[in-house]
Amino acid sequence: MKMSTDASGIPIYAYFFIGIVAFLAVIPLNYLGGFFQNLELSAYDRMLSLQSAAPYNPPITLITITDDDLIRLQRSAIPDGTLFDILIKLIAYHPRAIGVDLYRDIPLPPHTDKLEELLKEHSEIIVARKYGDAASGGISPPAYLLNPDQAGCTDLPIDSDNSIRRALIYLGDNEICYSLGYLLALRYLAYEGISALGDADQPDSLRLGRSSLPRLRSNDGGYQNMDDKGYQILLDFQYQPTAFPTYSLGDALDNRMAAADLEGKIVLIGSVAESSRDFFSIPGLSQDAISQKTAGVKMHGLLADQLVRAALYGHQPFRTVPEWLEWLWIWFCCMAGVLIGRRQYPLQFFVLVQALGLVGGAGTVYSLFRTGIWIPMVPSSLGWLFSTTFTTAWLAHREHQQRDALMSLFARHVSSPIANEIWQHRGEILKDGILTPQRMTATVFFSDLVNFTHIAENLDPKIFIVWINEYLDAMTSIISSHDGVIIRFMGDGIMAAFGVPLPRTSAALITSDATRAVSCALAIQDKLIHLNQNWAARNLPVVTMRIGLNTGPLLAGSLGNKERLEYTIHGDTVNTAARLESYDKEGLAADYFVSPCRILISATTEQHLSPAFYRTSLGSVALKGKNKCIEVFRLES
Repeated sequence: MKMSTDASGIPIYAYFFIGIVAFLAVIPLNYLGGFFQNLELSAYDRMLSLQSAAPYNPPITLITITDDDLIRLQRSAIPDGTLFDILIKLIAYHPRAIGVDLYRDIPLPPHTDKLEELLKEHSEIIVARKYGDAASGGISPPAYLLNPDQAGCTDLPIDSDNSIRRALIYLGDNEICYSLGYLLALRYLAYEGISALGDADQPDSLRLGRSSLPRLRSNDGGYQNMDDKGYQILLDFQYQPTAFPTYSLGDALDNRMAAADLEGKIVLIGSVAESSRDFFSIPGLSQDAISQKTAGVKMHGLLADQLVRAALYGHQPFRTVPEWLEWLWIWFCCMAGVLIGRRQYPLQFFVLVQALGLVGGAGTVYSLFRTGIWIPMVPSSLGWLFSTTFTTAWLAHREHQQRDALMSLFARHVSSPIANEIWQHRGEILKDGILTPQRMTATVFFSDLVNFTHIAENLDPKIFIVWINEYLDAMTSIISSHDGVIIRFMGDGIMAAFGVPLPRTSAALITSDATRAVSCALAIQDKLIHLNQNWAARNLPVVTMRIGLNTGPLLAGSLGNKERLEYTIHGDTVNTAARLESYDKEGLAADYFVSPCRILISATTEQHLSPAFYRTSLGSVALKGKNKCIEVFRLES
């Protein structure tokens, strides 16, 4: 089986193996315990901080309860009567929805009955409840509240670094509890004729107006083994909470509010007092000067605002890609590092290349982030660093082991003029005893005997050796006399090239190579006629032959180690020549003593020939392994 190698003779699987090593060095660290999660979330926060948004009039207004308000009321919590008064004042401004981020599982008289009647009459008012978990338990809505859609959960998912980057649409399996921000957004959007629907294109997602809300899963983005209970989405933080018009409770009680900030808006009432302990960290944004935290009421406002923007303006929440695509991106970075690491650089330049690769990878991730797609940055960056380092180290070690002489690659199977030319130009093509991989244009020759396997199996071994050596000696002599380089023997098959190993620098030289290759093929046919006649007279097998010729670009270099180096060529040009030789094996008619060779040439070879060479077109032919048909000609003697 022929081993695929690069121009330097290094097996392709060796680079593939280095890529696997780098990949396997990163994946366990990333996916076993979320080793990179905090780093990844920090990178995510940095990308968020680079966002810019157009001026915007948010649909959210905040009524905040401060420590001064509690001192004024001489209460540690807002009583039902005061809450009733505030709600009456707000209703007069006709907001679309009012959110009360205050728990009312326990009545706080006086005037609890007034608050009860008000909530029953105004379904646009949504009060808070807490779904809770096994550790903390929940907080129920007011017992008198009969409409479950008037109670919204205030639970917020907290990341491992105690920051909030996600929000809940709902929690629960049997008993669904919709979040406060989501219910407020729905009330607001109902005026626009928009409601939440299932997404026909993404069955596992909700559609709200112009946007689909992709559901965040346990290992999406930079998260690993995240608690993904309920329906979670990523917050986009396009606008800071400070963008919301804000009034204190005292402002509301004293009627110091602008109608434009309330009419047709979502109004949220909640505490920002230190005693409430209702504060959260959010990534990379300005926070309250005193607490350095963001109040829960503002978090619910951020979610409601984002959902409204998504529905009305198509501001899609950040999306993640399937885990297999994340793995593919890491694998791509590892293999890119392998490809770059194949070139050996001075140390300073190597460090610069690594840095540029990191910048390029980060730039790609950020570009996708700007379009709303979050792909992990840290594991792919480490994959790049590992693969470039592994590859460079391995190649440096390999270079120290390979010091063979140039002429040992060619001396047996080239003419003396070619051998002398190689020697004279050795400084141009040789580095540390190894032939430098080069791109060049040449004409590639493949030949193969028909029914050779049958002959080898049925002929006496001693007679067979004499017979095959007569054949190979004759072919070698003809190819060398036409200045061809025999790349290798493959049993009876021969692979040769015309125009290597020194790159041709002009169209005239390339034409000369193609002409000599075609002349060589015709000379081989003449020689095979004489061989067949001689073999027939000696009762030895006679044969026919297939020859394929193709001209085009290829890679050339040495293959092997210091014990044995071989010169080889690679590329589509080589593959096409091989396919021409093997094309339509069954259609070759035996004509041992007149025309024993079927010689097929590609159009790229034919275009270099003079009219003196007689050829007939076989039309456009589909060769094995080729996606496109190529024009093929048959050379006649």
